[in-house]
Amino acid sequence: SGMSVQNYGTILATIADADKAEALPLIRRFYNLGFNIEATTMTAQFLKEHGIRTRVRKKLSECSEEILDSIRAGYVSYVINTRAILSGVHYEDGVLIRRCAVENGVTLFSNLDTVRIVLDVLEETRKKQKKQAGQKGISDVIGGKATDYIMHPFAIKERRKEKRNKKAMEALEKLDARTYEDELTDA
Repeated sequence: SGMSVQNYGTILATIADADKAEALPLIRRFYNLGFNIEATTMTAQFLKEHGIRTRVRKKLSECSEEILDSIRAGYVSYVINTRAILSGVHYEDGVLIRRCAVENGVTLFSNLDTVRIVLDVLEETRKKQKKQAGQKGISDVIGGKATDYIMHPFAIKERRKEKRNKKAMEALEKLDARTYEDELTDA
């Protein structure tokens, strides 16, 4: 199917009113797995009312490109976009959101049954990884990268930032050392 399965990141949800009750436990499962949740105004309000921390993203019909910007930024793992079949309300928004997801290689779900199956796979994978980590020690699992699969996405981002900063500092120190050596040679 060409679908990219990721076990961390951000879910962008824009759910039709008729699907909100069915989508709620699915989005809660993503949230419990450590995913960040972003949603359109009405979907976000519904999720917040049910205890899911959600960042609000305005639709294009609300004169905003926040949703498209989120997708283009590269941190959205999945877009869940359902719509009322007989409703023309926000039709253009949905088309543009789905197009942007596809153009940016973001996995798109328009069917909640598919979301349910992917969640089953993610949860089973997580259980296996935790079991392996418990048996072997966390650094032995998956080539020493088990923590990337078990840690919360914010912790992963911070660890990667620290590694980049360390590499940048090392590069600056080498440059300073070369500059100092050049000054000694010139003197």
